[in-house]
Amino acid sequence: MRSAAVILLLGGLLHAQDLPKRDPNQPLEFEPNLQLYDVKPDPKAPGNGKVEPWATPDVPVDVEKSKSAAERARRKAERWQKLQKSGVLSKVEAEQAIGAANRASVRYQQARIAQLTAELEALKQRASRGEASADLVQSAESALETAKRLAEEAEGTAKQTEVEFAQNNLERERKMAAAGIGSKRQVERAAAKLEQLKPK
Repeated sequence: MRSAAVILLLGGLLHAQDLPKRDPNQPLEFEPNLQLYDVKPDPKAPGNGKVEPWATPDVPVDVEKSKSAAERARRKAERWQKLQKSGVLSKVEAEQAIGAANRASVRYQQARIAQLTAELEALKQRASRGEASADLVQSAESALETAKRLAEEAEGTAKQTEVEFAQNNLERERKMAAAGIGSKRQVERAAAKLEQLKPK
């Protein structure tokens, strides 16, 4: 009996060695990306100060990478919403995943605008030398306008969602304070955050 248990254990170890290895520095797909509301934001971090939380840093962005990141964030948000409905995750965690997906979508659209703008400028230079047709330039201009419209829509959705989630958070903080498990300071902070995000 004992030898059989040893054989089973060794067999399990051998099978475990055949499994693909995971990068320990990367979080698992199902791990919630928790954020504490009481943590003070880093003033040097992107999204603080005058910059909108969904704005893109002033650095070149790879369009394909930003597209992949947006797709991953969207899939995660969809999974998190299902897990929240089944009671596995909290509503706050689902909201955070949706917000992250919205911001990733905005970054992707902004990366497309940067790429299409550069391509249009290059085409205009070629057209001035007679190396590209006016139709090509017009097509590039049309593509850029479409990208700008999509980016505007994505940013509008992101802003509206941020306001809704800030309102939800304020209501949660008020209920917790009324139940004696929150504080007036947390309510004030949530109210200030909502006021900051509201359209002027």
